[in-house]
Amino acid sequence: MAVEHKSVPTLGGSIKKTRAHEAAAPMSGEAVVSEIMRAYRTIDALTAENARKNGVWTGVCGESAADPALIPLYLAMGITELSMSPAALPEARERVRSLDMEEARAALARALGEVE
Repeated sequence: MAVEHKSVPTLGGSIKKTRAHEAAAPMSGEAVVSEIMRAYRTIDALTAENARKNGVWTGVCGESAADPALIPLYLAMGITELSMSPAALPEARERVRSLDMEEARAALARALGEVE
């Protein structure tokens, strides 16, 4: 019997991307930075959606996974694993437990520019 190999997508570096683009904001303007970050969120969402359709889990690693503002977006995308430092776990766990998924889905739609 052949064993099917599936790659597991892991998304990371979003905080680094955010900081780099925030630093560029005075030169490029907030609208450009906002569009770049929307593009990153769209890529993350599409990755999670297509992985889910193919029976593959998707994880986010690093500082981004522990960011309380991003956790609802990641969960609304269907991200199935958040990998972070042990020190970040208590706050992230509390954020996940207190999350309203309807609000998270609405926040994701706003972040992706699907609604105003």
